[in-house]
Amino acid sequence: MRSKSALLAIGCCVVTLTAFVAGLWAAEVSEEFAKIAGAYDAALLAGDKKMLDAYYDADGQFISADGRLLAKGPYVNETLSMKWETAKASEQRVQQIGDSVVVETGVFKASGTDPKGKRFRDNLRYLAVWVKKDGKWVNVAEQGTPIVEGLVDDQTK
Repeated sequence: MRSKSALLAIGCCVVTLTAFVAGLWAAEVSEEFAKIAGAYDAALLAGDKKMLDAYYDADGQFISADGRLLAKGPYVNETLSMKWETAKASEQRVQQIGDSVVVETGVFKASGTDPKGKRFRDNLRYLAVWVKKDGKWVNVAEQGTPIVEGLVDDQTK
């Protein structure tokens, strides 16, 4: 009977330790993506094409807020054609799927001027899919939807 109790205690310790390590890893992943978002925001403000080229995967698919499906080149070029005055991601949530895929959601608020000189103010809820390639996270799909003021999110987890 003692050996069963000992095995049960060891099993509980292993499960607890595994949950603790998984929690630490989830925190590390969240922290890593918060840093990535900060670097992205800074790249927009600086017009940093090199950073944006590294951020997006060459074979990715990106959906603009107006619903157009764009490849990486046109998406980056359109992004850089804007004069960004503010750019900030917030409310980020990341869900890790295996070792090499992350689904990220959040809110992106930005303002500036489009190529025609028209002012814009974005308030978008976004979804991004990330894949780890050669030890580095790259964005393989992204979509932003304008947030309709007055609607309440369903925060069900």
